[in-house]
Amino acid sequence: MAFLARLFQIREGEGFRSILMFIYMMNAVGAFITGRIVRDSLFLSKSDLSVLPYLYVAVFVAVSVPSLIYGRVAEKFRRDRLIIGLTGILLISMVLSRLFLTTIDAEGDHWFFAVFYVWVEVMGAFLMIQFFTFAADIFTSRETKRLFAFILGGGTMSNIIFGFGARMLVKDYGVETNDLIWVIVLCFAVCLGCVFALGRSESEALDRAFTGRRSKQKGAAARKRVVADEGATKVKQKVLATKHVRFIALIVMITFLTTQFIDFTFKALATQKYSGESGELGSFFGTFYGYLGIISILFQFFFTRRLLERFGVLVALLVLPVALFLGSGALGVAGAMGTSIATLFMVGTIAQGASQGLRYTVYDATMQLLYTPIPSDVRARAKSFIDGILKPGAIGAAGLLLLALSKVFNPSNPEISYIGFGTLVFAVVWIVLLVGVRKEYIKSLIDTLAKKRLDFTADTPDLDNPETIQTLVLELSSGDPRRIRNGLELAQRVQSSGLDHALGGVLDRPESDIRQMALNALGRRGAWKELSEVHNCIKDSEPEVRAAAVEAFCAIAREKAIDVSSNLLDDGSPLVREAAIAGLIQHGGLDGILRAAEPLKQLLESENPDDRVSAARVLHAIRVRNFYQPVLRLLADESPKVVKAALEAAGAMKTEELVPSVIYCMDRRGYANHAARALIAMGDEVVPLLSKVIGNPRESASVRAQVPRVLSQIGTPLAKQILKQNLLATTKDRVQRYRIATALARLRLSDPKLLLPKKQILAQLEDELKLAYGYVEMQAAFETEPELEPLFRAMDDRLRYARRRILRLLALIHDPQTIQAVSRNLDSQQAVVRDNAVEVLDDLVDVSIRRALVNLLDRSDLSAKLQAVSAIYPFEARPMDQRLAAMLSEREPFLVSCTAFLLGKRTKGDVPVDRLRELLDSREPVVRESVAQCLARRCGQEALEWIRPLIDDPIPNVRRMARVLVQPQ
Repeated sequence: MAFLARLFQIREGEGFRSILMFIYMMNAVGAFITGRIVRDSLFLSKSDLSVLPYLYVAVFVAVSVPSLIYGRVAEKFRRDRLIIGLTGILLISMVLSRLFLTTIDAEGDHWFFAVFYVWVEVMGAFLMIQFFTFAADIFTSRETKRLFAFILGGGTMSNIIFGFGARMLVKDYGVETNDLIWVIVLCFAVCLGCVFALGRSESEALDRAFTGRRSKQKGAAARKRVVADEGATKVKQKVLATKHVRFIALIVMITFLTTQFIDFTFKALATQKYSGESGELGSFFGTFYGYLGIISILFQFFFTRRLLERFGVLVALLVLPVALFLGSGALGVAGAMGTSIATLFMVGTIAQGASQGLRYTVYDATMQLLYTPIPSDVRARAKSFIDGILKPGAIGAAGLLLLALSKVFNPSNPEISYIGFGTLVFAVVWIVLLVGVRKEYIKSLIDTLAKKRLDFTADTPDLDNPETIQTLVLELSSGDPRRIRNGLELAQRVQSSGLDHALGGVLDRPESDIRQMALNALGRRGAWKELSEVHNCIKDSEPEVRAAAVEAFCAIAREKAIDVSSNLLDDGSPLVREAAIAGLIQHGGLDGILRAAEPLKQLLESENPDDRVSAARVLHAIRVRNFYQPVLRLLADESPKVVKAALEAAGAMKTEELVPSVIYCMDRRGYANHAARALIAMGDEVVPLLSKVIGNPRESASVRAQVPRVLSQIGTPLAKQILKQNLLATTKDRVQRYRIATALARLRLSDPKLLLPKKQILAQLEDELKLAYGYVEMQAAFETEPELEPLFRAMDDRLRYARRRILRLLALIHDPQTIQAVSRNLDSQQAVVRDNAVEVLDDLVDVSIRRALVNLLDRSDLSAKLQAVSAIYPFEARPMDQRLAAMLSEREPFLVSCTAFLLGKRTKGDVPVDRLRELLDSREPVVRESVAQCLARRCGQEALEWIRPLIDDPIPNVRRMARVLVQPQ
C-alpha cells in the first residue's frame, strides 16, 4: 500500500476513498464489459448484422428519455443516495434478463437479443454518468488530476479480470454465455457497497455539493411555467449556456461518431472472421478485452499522469484522435489494396483496441478535468445531458450514416473497410475542437476565481457639441437634485457658453453643494453674463459657497474684482480669506499681488498653526512655481497639519526645487502617504530623482519602500522604464523586488502592452522557488522537534511571503488579473477553490518552472514536496545544531531572539557559545535579553561573567534580566 501511495501520490487521508473509488470503477466497468461480451456474442451469432445500424439509432431514443429524467432527479437527491437507487434498478433488470433467457428458444425470439443489446448500452451510459458525477462531488480538481490515474486504473484492470475471466469461464469451464449475467449482478452488488461506504465517509463533501434543494426553492416559480413538452429544450438552454460546455458537447458527439464507425467496422469484420459462431465470438471478445486491459493498465499507470503533468490537458486529449486517425486511415488503405480478411481484421482490431483502450484511460481521465470548472449544480445536468442525450444522439446519427453506407458497402464483404476513409474526416474535426476547448477550459477556471472589473481609464469624450449642451441644459433645469449634480459633473468638461444661463439658474438651489459646483463651473468658463448672480453669492450663508463665489468673481472680473476682494481679506471665515488672497494674486495683476502680499505674509509668520495651514492652501490654489521658498519653510514646520497642507501645495506647484524635501518627507512618521501623493501629483519631473533613490541601498529603507508605488502611479513611459530596470537589477533585496513587481503588475492591469523580458523574469522565479524550497526544507527539519515549533511557524511566514513574491513575478509575464485572482483564492478556506487556483497555474505557467511551482502550492506534506523536487533542488542533510547556529546569523532580530530562547530551553545538542557571546553586544535589546537567558541556562556559572556587563545596559528590561541572572535573590 505504501508503494502505491508513493507511486500515485496518494496522500494521507485519501487512501480509503481512493481505494473504494478504484473498486467502484473496476466493478462498474466490469459489469459493462461483461454485458458487452454477452450482448455482442448473442447478437452477432443470432441476428442479422444489417440490423446493427438500427440499434445505434435505437440507443439514442433508449438513453435520451431516461437521461432527461435523471437530469431533473439528480438535483433533488444527494448523489450517493441517487446512485444506490438507480444501481439497484439495474441489478434487478439483469436478474430478470437472465430469468427471461431461460424461456427463449436458442434458435428463436431473436428480438430479445436486440433489446438486450440496447439495454446494455443504456446501462453503461448511466454507470459512467453516476461514477464521474459522484467523483466530481468528492474530489477537487487537483485531486482529480493526481488520483484519477489510479482510480481509472480500476477500469483498465477490469478489462483483464473480466475479459480473461469471461474467456476462461466460456472456453475452459464450458459456462454458457447467458450465465455471465450473474457476474454483472455481482459487480452491481459490489458497486452498491462502495457507494454506501463512501456516502458515510464523505458525507460532508456530498452535502456541500448537493444543491438540489436550494435550486428547487429558487426555481420553484419558474418551473411552474415550464410546459412538459419543453423539458429537453429548457435543459439544453441551461447546460449549454457557456462556450466551454458547448465545446465539450461537440467533442463528445464527434468522439462517438468516430468510435461508432470503428466499432461497426470491427464487428462486421469479426463476424466475417468467425462466421457468426457464438462460442468463438465470446472467446475472442474475452481475449480481446483481456489483452486490451493489459495494454491499458500499463498506459494508465505509467503514462496518464505523466502526460497530464508534463504536457497538460491538450496533448493528453489529442492522443486518442491522432491514434484513430492513423488506425482508420490504415484500415481504409488496407481495404483499398484488396488485402485478406485476416489482415483487415487485424488492422480493425488494432483500431478498436486504440478506441477502447485510450478512451477509458488517458482520454476519459482528461475529459473529466474539463468538467471541473463547471459549478456543481450545472455539472450534473450538463454531464447527464451530454452523456445521456448528445452521446446517444451521436451514436444514433452514426447509425443513420452507417445505415446509408451499408447500402453502398456490404457489411458481409471486406469492402466495409472503406468506411475508414470517412472516419478520417471525423478525426480531423475532433482534433480542431480539442485545440479550441483548451482555451475555454483555462478561461472557465479563471472565471471561477476572478470577478469582472470595469475599466475607467478610457479618454474623456468630447462633450462640446449641440446635442450634449441641450441635454445638459435639460438636466440642470430638471429640478431633480440628483440629475442636476450629474449635469454639473459633466458641465465641468464643457467649454461652450451655451450652458452659462443654465448654470446661473441653479445658484438659488437650496443645496449648498450644487451652488458651489455651479460657481466653480461659471468661474472656469469666465461667464460675464452671470457676474451679478455670482456677486450675489458672496453674501451666501455657507462659507464654502462664499469662497467659491469669491474665486469665481475674481476669475470672471479679474482686475475689476480687486476692491471687492480686498474688502474680504479680513473676513471671519478662513475659507473666504484664502479665496480672496488667491483671487487677487491669480487674477488681480500687479495691484492684486501687492494687495495680497501682506495678508499672505502674516499667515505664513503667524504662531497659529491654522493660519499657516491657510497660507499653504493659498499657495496650493495659486500654484506659482517661483513661490517655493515659503513651501520649503512650511514642510519643516513642527505642526503635522501644516506639513500635510504644505505637501499638498508642493504637489500642485510641481516645482523642481521642492522635490528632494518632499521625497524625504516619506521618511518622517505620519507623512509617507501625503508625500507620496504629492510626488505623484508632480508627475514625470520627479522621476529622474526617484530613479536615483530606488536603487541606492544607502538611502532610507522607508523612502525606498514608497518609491515603486509612486512610480507606478505616475505611470509615464519614463517611470515604467525605471521600474523595469530596477526589477531586473534587483537580486539580493527580495523585499524591494516584491514592491517593484507589485508596482509593475499594477501598471499591467491598465496597460496590457507593458511587456517584460520573460527570460529574466523566469530566472528570478527560479531563484525565488529555490529559496522557497529552502524554507520548506527548514520546516521539515524543525517539524521533527515539537519544541522548535516557533521556528517552524517563522519559516511558514517566510514561505508565505516567498509565495507572494512568486505570484507578483508571475503577474509580469501573465495576465495580472488572473494571477491576482489566483493569489486571492490560494488563501481560501475551501479546498476546491485552492485546487482550482493551482490548476490555473498548472495550465498557465512556463514548463521550466511548472513542476516546482505547482508542487510548492499543492496540498501535500513537506516531505512529499521535497521528494518531488529532489532532483531540481537537492538539499544536504544537516545536524540540528548547525541549523540553529545558522539561524543566529539571520538579520531579523525576532528570529535571532527566538532561536536563542529555544536554544536555552533545548536540553540536547551543543550550543554555539562564541556566536552567542558576540550577540551579547547586539544593537537589538530583545536579542541581548534572549541570549543572556540562553547562556545562563546552558553554560551555568561560566556565563555569568559574560552577562555581567549587561547590568549597566541602557535598556531597563535588559538591565533587569541581567541582575536577575547575575545577582539572584
